[in-house]
Amino acid sequence: MKLTEADIRLIKYEKRFGYIFAGLILSMGAFLNLFYFVASAEKNLLIAIPVDFIILILSGLVVFFMNRKLNQDLKADYRKKTDARVGAKQSEPVFKTGARGLKTEIIGNMLPEALATEDETSERYYLIIDNHRYEVSRNLYQKVEPGDSVKMYFSAFSETYLGMEGRINQEF
Repeated sequence: MKLTEADIRLIKYEKRFGYIFAGLILSMGAFLNLFYFVASAEKNLLIAIPVDFIILILSGLVVFFMNRKLNQDLKADYRKKTDARVGAKQSEPVFKTGARGLKTEIIGNMLPEALATEDETSERYYLIIDNHRYEVSRNLYQKVEPGDSVKMYFSAFSETYLGMEGRINQEF
């Protein structure tokens, strides 16, 4: 099966970790350069240039190796489908604090009552399959019961979870 636009967006989003680690390595290298040139009495470029080159190579290798399988997924443009059986269902409340929590705990009565809002709650829904917890939509959560079989989609090389279909052959 071909990757959908949502799958491609998800895989590209997963690549951010490689870039973050490479950025951290480059930042540490820049800090070491700054420290070397500020604190060192003799500023020898024959030492600084090879070290900088090694830092650049290292950060490039980090990006390459951390994103290698994700790049293969994007190039292959393929997702794997597996059938699985739902073991259990789980839901958790998610709290979004409004201004009411801010009013009562931090600034007392300075905030007018009209601006204070109730704390909003929403739910996150999960299906437990083979001792792994997968977040799903409310629609799928309501339609699937423990013991039902579902279709799960994963990327071909990195095994990134891409989505799930319920027993009603509709994609959620």
